[in-house]
Amino acid sequence: MTLASRVSGIRTTHRDCCITDIYEDEGCRLDVRGLQQSSLTTISGTNYQSNHPWQGRLCDRVIIGQSHGNFVCAVELKGGRNITMSDAINQIQRGLDLAASLLQSSSPARWYPLLAYSGSMSRRESNMLRRIKVSYRGGRAFVDRIACGASLRAYLDRQ
Repeated sequence: MTLASRVSGIRTTHRDCCITDIYEDEGCRLDVRGLQQSSLTTISGTNYQSNHPWQGRLCDRVIIGQSHGNFVCAVELKGGRNITMSDAINQIQRGLDLAASLLQSSSPARWYPLLAYSGSMSRRESNMLRRIKVSYRGGRAFVDRIACGASLRAYLDRQ
């Protein structure tokens, strides 16, 4: 099955429960301007967990993009001052696990674990972000921290 047909099936199956075009949570948003909305299929982690059985907490958004070479992005949006980094990393990992499960063998090779957060971070939390990797389809990577309000298109263009 092609990526396009798999994504179309995800949209159809989850359009009434989990698909969103809102990229804001907890006072933090991700700017998706410059990307065609029709090329993005975005799952709200909160809505997915409310409607489907899933182990562990999911990140706020799982974005499947059919532009910029096709990609998956697991995004945790944190607008507050306090963050528990281990929880945020685990939520991003669960989002990547969900993407792999939904996309199966049609999964794109490019993937991005993102933490959108503009607050200050303790040395311990910063070190954890630089030390713990997440995985997707056998690959491993550190979670990238971006500022709340950052442009996803600009981030993708730099990769």
